[in-house]
Amino acid sequence: MATIAGKDASLSLAATGVERYAHSWTIDFAFDALEDTNWDWAAANKGWRSFISGLQGWTGSFECRQQHCIDSDLLEPGPWVGSFYVDLTNTSGFTGTILVTGISVAAPIEGIQSLSCSFTGVGAPSLMACTT
Repeated sequence: MATIAGKDASLSLAATGVERYAHSWTIDFAFDALEDTNWDWAAANKGWRSFISGLQGWTGSFECRQQHCIDSDLLEPGPWVGSFYVDLTNTSGFTGTILVTGISVAAPIEGIQSLSCSFTGVGAPSLMACTT
């Protein structure tokens, strides 16, 4: 499989129009490991810890270049349907329901104003299969 450039990624967030200004996003998936080690030292594990899978979740963030004003829709936590694409054709990536958990606005004197949003995924995200 070919390497994919970050410049080919994009996002769509419901009807907010944020995708016009977005220039980066990150998604982190978390999987809890629950210890179920047997206290019987004579058992097969002989002191080695054992685990079972627990809850799963996902969080992330995206950053937008600030344009004329802050999109008032972003000041609502959601839920929003977010689609996070990794290709130019918008066919590969992740989609799911998100809740905005924080917004940060930066206005450095030497740079471009930006707006960063953090979010938490609600339920399981869907994987949009790679078509190549």
